[in-house]
Parts: sequence; structure tokens; C-alpha cells
Amino acid sequence: MKKDSKDEKVIASEEEISKGNSVHSKKISGAQTELLITHSSPQTEILVVMHQMTHQKIQANEKWGATPMIQENIDIVYDIIEANDFPEKDTLLSIVTRWKDGNFNRVDKDHNAIWKLQGGTIGKAYGIMSEEEERWFVIKNFKEDVLTAWLEENK
Repeated sequence: MKKDSKDEKVIASEEEISKGNSVHSKKISGAQTELLITHSSPQTEILVVMHQMTHQKIQANEKWGATPMIQENIDIVYDIIEANDFPEKDTLLSIVTRWKDGNFNRVDKDHNAIWKLQGGTIGKAYGIMSEEEERWFVIKNFKEDVLTAWLEENK
């Protein structure tokens, strides 16, 4: 792994990625498979879940917590946001609508928008993991049923 000194980006080699040794796909603390939100959850809790969902897909030097970015979870988050009058409803709805449509081509920017709303200072995203890095992240951080759902969605 090498760092780009200008941006402090960690870049994994193809060999590290293929063996599951990319820093982006490592096991992280706080990974959970359950969505711990309901229709009565405040916006702050929705932000936490959405932020943790992005960790499955983004490149960042620091990540804490992860929640599976699978269709079932995306649909639940969408329904909760849609049913509430959160201060940042429009922003959150535009992000989760992209995800609902299977569009993750700006998930790093989505992460940073959510991270900013939370007052983030450490762990800014600077890219999107390759599919192989994401596969390893899912294997290392979630239960087998999540891996099965992810593989099914990514055929």
C-alpha cells in the first residue's frame, strides 16, 4: 500500500485487493447487520445509519461502524425518510433515491454530505472501492446472510 502524500490517500495494489488485504476492505469496529432505526427515529439516527451504510462502498482512511448497503435496508431508510419531516429531508431523499435505483457512482460524495451534516472532521471519503474490495468488506464485516443478499444483488 502506498500513500499519495499530497492527499494522504491510501492506494491498495491489485494483489492486496485480490487477497482481501486492502485497507479499505478491512474489518472495522462497530459493524452490525441490524438496522436500529424505526419510523420514529430522529434525523440524527438516520444520518448515522446512512453514514455507516456508505462505509461498505467508500475509500477513506478512517471508518467506524458499518451497516449493510443492501436493497432491503435502503428501502427501509427510504420509507422512513419519506414518512418524516426531517430538516434535511430533501438532501437525504435525493441520496437514498439514487441508492434505491442502484446508483452508487457518487456514494463517496454522498458519504461526505452526510458526514458534513454530522459535523465530521476525520474519515472523509476520497473514492469508491472496487467491487472486489467491497466483496471483501462484506465478507469481513457482516454475517453470511448479508453476503448472500449482496451477491444476489450484484450478479
